[in-house]
Amino acid sequence: MRLLPQTAPPGPFRRASWRSPLRGPWLTSVLGAALLAGIPIVVLTGLLSYVAYERATTLLQDVYLRRWLAISGALFAASALLYAVRARRRG
Repeated sequence: MRLLPQTAPPGPFRRASWRSPLRGPWLTSVLGAALLAGIPIVVLTGLLSYVAYERATTLLQDVYLRRWLAISGALFAASALLYAVRARRRG
């Protein structure tokens, strides 16, 4: 005795009738075109901001990177300490 039919009933969710529109050459060409236009823009704005930052602050970006990493590390450590204190109080 079978409770389920052998084949799926007709309708939009049948495997043979549904196909994703976001696949194949169309999606690849759209993403390729976006990258082709986007990568030069990102590189150009990155170079321009590098030159502008150095002129405005008279600091190299290495100094900025070190400070940013130090501040991010300090905030992460403070967050971890706060989490540890709260976890200890709860349990």
